[in-house]
Amino acid sequence: VVNAGERVTFQAVGYWCSGGIKDDGSASCGGPEGIRVPNDVEAASSPLPGALIGTLVGRVGEWVFTIGGGAQVTAQADGELRLLMNDGVNYADNSGTVEVRLTFP
Repeated sequence: VVNAGERVTFQAVGYWCSGGIKDDGSASCGGPEGIRVPNDVEAASSPLPGALIGTLVGRVGEWVFTIGGGAQVTAQADGELRLLMNDGVNYADNSGTVEVRLTFP
């Protein structure tokens, strides 16, 4: 749980696959920084439509923000912090592991 105004630092490492393919025909896999531009269907149903598919994002209520491989943010809302990969509504074909370290300076 975070409170509005609280600072949180994130560090993320790992490897994740969305189950899709890149424009070059290769597997759509990569790190928490993101792996490819979303198609229209994915963008319409992802938490952050303008961010790359596979980018690690955080959510507190309606506030959604990019973390990628690391970020320091100041919470814009009170509530439960959730972490997820930016992807369309179908997570069934996803695989991999991303580890995230949080610090509260």
